[in-house]
Amino acid sequence: MTRVIIIGGTGMLSHASREISHVVDELLLISRNPDTLAKDIGARSLRLDWKEKNAVNASICSLKNEPKADILISWIHEDGLWCLPLFEDLLIKGGCSIRIHGSAVGDPAEGIKTDPTPRADIFRQNVVLGWMEEDSGQRWLTDHEICEGVLTAFKYPEKTSITVGHIDSREVSMVKTPTFNKL
Repeated sequence: MTRVIIIGGTGMLSHASREISHVVDELLLISRNPDTLAKDIGARSLRLDWKEKNAVNASICSLKNEPKADILISWIHEDGLWCLPLFEDLLIKGGCSIRIHGSAVGDPAEGIKTDPTPRADIFRQNVVLGWMEEDSGQRWLTDHEICEGVLTAFKYPEKTSITVGHIDSREVSMVKTPTFNKL
């Protein structure tokens, strides 16, 4: 049985959440407003804002009574990193934590220095979101491109890091992924 927790998967990551819901046994969406998407895709929902530390701690305590998750996907910004280890503690030994970052974290080949060190018995993948270069200049990634990067990490757990687009002025290998109709 595959259990997945997605933190922040209801906005830009909603396409990825939908695709993942088709191939896992249990999905828990955690965000400020997860209920509508969760109901639509048959997932469980937990309303949570990492800025509310007491609520996060109470929710983590209740989740510890449930079976552990196999995969955690989290898009947590710097001010919420304090709770990342708490959520990663909900993973099984050998579980995977997929972290989504903006390009400001730098080159993932040099390591992500903003995140707390993960437990020794879990694997962390980093998805770093950059920008796209076009004839008219640079543009931000679309929601679909962001989701393709996350789905690539989900589908290929052996990849340590995935960079979507460019992260600096150097040429960086760009994610070339097929369009995922179904994982």
